[in-house]
Amino acid sequence: MSEKAVRSTVPGASHRANALAGRSRALRRLFEHTGNPDDLDDCLRVAREAVAATDPHDEGHPGVLSILANALSRRFELTGALADIDESVETTREAIRRAPAHHRDLPLFHSNLASALLGHYHARSGRTDVLDEAVTHARHAARTAGGYHHSLHRFWGSLGEALDARYRRAGDATDLDESVDAHRRALDATPPLRVERALALHKLGSALEQRFRLTAGLPDLDESLHCHREAAALAPDSAPVRGVVLLELGRALVLRHAVARDTSALQEARVALEDAARNPVLTPSARVVAAEELARCHAETGAWTRACAAYEYAIGLLPAVAPRYEERRTQENWLGRFASLASDAAACALRLDDPERALRLLEAGRGLLLAQALEIRTDVTGLRRAEPELADRLTALRLRLDGPGTEFPGGSAVPPGGLSRRAAEERRRAVAEFDALLDDIRRLPGFEGFLRPPTTAELCAQAVEGPVVVVNTSDFRCDALVLHHDRIQVVPLAGLTETAARTRGESFAQAVDASQDPARTVLERLTAQKPVHETLGWLWDVVAEPVLDALGLVSEPAPGRPWPRIWWSPGGLLSTLPLHAAGQHGEGAGPARTVMDRAVSSYTPTIRALAHSRARSGHGSGGVLAVSMPRTPGAAALDGALRELRQLTSHYPYALTLTGPEATASRVLAELPHHSLAHFACHAVNDPADPSAGRLLVHDHLERPLSIRDIARLNLTADLAYLSACETARTGPRFAAEAIHLTSAFQIAGYRHVIGTLWPVADDAAADIAVDVYDNLPQRPDGTPDTDHIALALHHALRRLRHAYRRVPTRWASHLHVGR
Repeated sequence: MSEKAVRSTVPGASHRANALAGRSRALRRLFEHTGNPDDLDDCLRVAREAVAATDPHDEGHPGVLSILANALSRRFELTGALADIDESVETTREAIRRAPAHHRDLPLFHSNLASALLGHYHARSGRTDVLDEAVTHARHAARTAGGYHHSLHRFWGSLGEALDARYRRAGDATDLDESVDAHRRALDATPPLRVERALALHKLGSALEQRFRLTAGLPDLDESLHCHREAAALAPDSAPVRGVVLLELGRALVLRHAVARDTSALQEARVALEDAARNPVLTPSARVVAAEELARCHAETGAWTRACAAYEYAIGLLPAVAPRYEERRTQENWLGRFASLASDAAACALRLDDPERALRLLEAGRGLLLAQALEIRTDVTGLRRAEPELADRLTALRLRLDGPGTEFPGGSAVPPGGLSRRAAEERRRAVAEFDALLDDIRRLPGFEGFLRPPTTAELCAQAVEGPVVVVNTSDFRCDALVLHHDRIQVVPLAGLTETAARTRGESFAQAVDASQDPARTVLERLTAQKPVHETLGWLWDVVAEPVLDALGLVSEPAPGRPWPRIWWSPGGLLSTLPLHAAGQHGEGAGPARTVMDRAVSSYTPTIRALAHSRARSGHGSGGVLAVSMPRTPGAAALDGALRELRQLTSHYPYALTLTGPEATASRVLAELPHHSLAHFACHAVNDPADPSAGRLLVHDHLERPLSIRDIARLNLTADLAYLSACETARTGPRFAAEAIHLTSAFQIAGYRHVIGTLWPVADDAAADIAVDVYDNLPQRPDGTPDTDHIALALHHALRRLRHAYRRVPTRWASHLHVGR
């Protein structure tokens, strides 16, 4: 009927807006019944038409704005698109501003704003003031609505959710008690509709479960289970709420098992979580959560085959959690929630003595965004020979997905609120065309594996120049998967635990910070080197020595013999620690009890990334670009940058140097494609909350940052990016599995070798290392740098600096080599 009403109106008719609003509401109800995302997209499209058709001064305009805002919030819940929740908050604020004080739906607008603010808090801000505002609006809605408002139950439910979130942030038990009370009042006010009551019961059950975690009062847990079971009985099979209810029921049952060792509760949990994970109308992220919880239930009883299958299913859903068409920040937000998924999956596979499966799971579950970026850059020479028309179409789609002005991995011109609606819709269309084109290409003889995950043999082929060591930590077990060109060797790391890795990683970061804190005395900064040394020794004991001994690398190479090479690919918090510097470095520690004294180390975030670096053939243009910032607006002076620049130009007098006002972001980006070697002597900024916003501080960085997004959209054939800047190879623990930092961005861009740092390094030490590297880097006959020896040159530079500053490892252990 609503569609017919819209068709019966003409543009500009006074009642068209009402008809469109009704159609939008009907589409929303249809989505809640079917869970079909297309229905929600249609709901949003029609809601926008309704807003456009309404006079801003019309008394119905606030209600139409509210319809649009609600649809945006609902799509955010489904996809996690940050632009949607930002727009929802602003649209609801506009509805409140335009509504007169006597407007009958003003309580509804306040409740909707509370819900939108809560979504914004969880996804983007994490700020207490946002929570406080959400509670204020929700409380206003519940207390001013009157006892007979048709949405009163939702007002109380919104208040309960806001209070629960504030309790989790601030720990005030009063908020938690009030949350439970609000959810009880919501249930009392809920009409006798199955979906509505199931949702109210589910929310009350979750609040009671949370209070049990605080007080350990079994009556709360028992009542929570009762609510969840009743909600599951009410929720229709086709309703999206059913999957949510089953997920929370499963979690409550797992908690019951943990408290009472109730095996029947664990069995019931498995059934509920299995149903939730397989529920096609549940959001992909919630299905991953359900599958992960299910896997842990199976692991609890040693059912490793079932646990591994559940983890494998969860990893298979990750591309749907972070689809290619979503903006980068949205993808990061979702994937950051599943940081340990691949590691736990691999550990389960190793419990089954299946290292090949473990490696495939790690490659599929880590570096997902990196893999998407690398796919766009795959060489199409073979395809062009076979089907030039398909190759041309693929190249054109690459430019649409990866060109200037698109979201990372294709650009930085993204407004603060995210992609525009038009850009987002264009990106969705381009991704759909890309996927369809891949299907066409894979139907060609010989191209069945085009852009599919590499096989085990293809992964092992990357160990042809030396072993690749994938270090995996999990609560289930810890191992090193050592790739040889023809096999995978498993080295159990019995002395390593996930808990110890986390603790050591945190204490190491604190010690590094303390060692460089100018507010501390020299003695205090030197004292902070002790835990750094201890961590290097611990890394040697639990990871490096077992691996090197298994490889037969038990001593320093004899004079005149080549240094063996090893590539490290650590996961989790180990990726923030310097495995290349692991060892007992103290005087009298004995011969060769360090990695640096037995092998030349390199790193790679994934095996696929290493293959990408090696697939880049040739040596590029041969040109050298030096970006030196001894003085940077808003940052400390870097006198060592001038020393690095002088040394570089003494070896390569043809180098193009950009310094001071010449070194703008646009100029640097314009020059990078014309130079095979790029050296940056400047400051860098790492942003743990928004890792893709990490940036190099060039002259105009305050107005135009040179960010990870800028670098990673490049598609070059280049040799070396030397980043003599702070913590360019570091990312926060939440995003460790994705390796989002400046060093990986340059690798994505096409640099075969990248030198980066794990933490800030003293200016003079960074200059010492750079000078030493270029002094000892061979040149090709044409006078260009022979970057194939860069890892060895860095290795010897670090050993020499260690010899001079053995007691101060923060000076010589930060630099690392990434790439081939």
